[in-house]
Amino acid sequence: MYKKCISILFLALAVSVIISCTGLQPVLVKAYGEENTTLFDKLPTALKSAEVDVLYATDRAPDSDQGILMYGSDRSSSLGFGLARVNLGKDLSWDDLVSWSLSQNPEPVDIEPFVTSVTEIARLPSSPYPYEADKNGQPVLGAEFSKQLDTAQEIIQNTIRKRLELTERKNILLHVHGIKTQLGSTLIDAALTYHLYGRQDVPIVYSWPAGQAGMLRGYSGDRESGEFTVFHLKEFIRTIAAIGEVEKINFSAHSRGTDVILTALRELIIEARASGKDPRRSLKLSNLVLLAPDIDASVASQRVIAEALTFSLERITVYTNNQDGAIAAATKLFASNQRLGNYDVGDVTERQKESMKRFKNYDIIFYSGEGGGLLEHSYYRSPAMLADYFLLLEGKKPGASNGRPLEPLGEYMWGIDDNYLK
Repeated sequence: MYKKCISILFLALAVSVIISCTGLQPVLVKAYGEENTTLFDKLPTALKSAEVDVLYATDRAPDSDQGILMYGSDRSSSLGFGLARVNLGKDLSWDDLVSWSLSQNPEPVDIEPFVTSVTEIARLPSSPYPYEADKNGQPVLGAEFSKQLDTAQEIIQNTIRKRLELTERKNILLHVHGIKTQLGSTLIDAALTYHLYGRQDVPIVYSWPAGQAGMLRGYSGDRESGEFTVFHLKEFIRTIAAIGEVEKINFSAHSRGTDVILTALRELIIEARASGKDPRRSLKLSNLVLLAPDIDASVASQRVIAEALTFSLERITVYTNNQDGAIAAATKLFASNQRLGNYDVGDVTERQKESMKRFKNYDIIFYSGEGGGLLEHSYYRSPAMLADYFLLLEGKKPGASNGRPLEPLGEYMWGIDDNYLK
């Protein structure tokens, strides 16, 4: 098994939006209320540190050109799994971090997250798998290969079990990033979000081979890498869903990662239904959150509505912004009539509204705050969005009467801006 460790120092440039000064505080207090500010006090000692451990799975190719294992933007035929450690601030004490996280008027604190180490723990065998036909003409794997696969999956499952022991709820938070993204920035995002959520559940980053150089060429390369990764993502979801201690898996995805997760879940759900299983139970599917989705609206409709994915999930939530410049650029690039990430209230068709009424668990939330620059669509990192995301994970349905004061814009349609919870 792999036991290689990466000692690295990723500067937190990619998360400058999320950690600007004290702009994020006190998200936890605003989302949960004053009575729940004891979340940090209740944590086990192992989690009371300025360092945050984040599990990851990736089919980025390992890169050892510098003498140590790194992950680049090339594709790997096998899926690696490991543990990353993110420091939220050099020389930052736990007490100062908690004070910063909860105070209405916090003292200046150096919140500058950086990745200190990444250790690969296990690696699945390379794909495509060497299937052979049995006597009935059905595909089967040989005993030796199956043993290798089972061993790697068992290591992954046991590692996750140890993390589950540290949290009262046995839920997984699985995030899939978008294009032009490196593993380091995604790990930092996940670590800070997990901390501001009160360090509940178990965060896992799924990182696919995005980040190719160039504008048009890079986008095209990343788009095809998103198609390449679907097999590995499905295999990973099956692996964690098979852990008996896991109760729910909450999925979130940003930008082009939304197409990756929708494709993987669609295929897994069809597979489960074909075998006579209830996908929600067998795969432990809970929330699916699509953030600034870079996917054609008609394609998304086919993935979600035509395939009846909503019946296999507790809730589907789409966050969209009609001023998102990056989505607008993708719309022109692919001659798309409409992309889901640029939706406005008037773009929702009557047929879609009827479907949402039937499903009763599909919400579209329209963001009208600061959307970022021309090709920036990271508004999901804003305090307002994070607070609503946390409330969603806590099981609260949209609406002020449910503790999520979103602006009603129609049935299952809501508005949110930067004044949310102020």
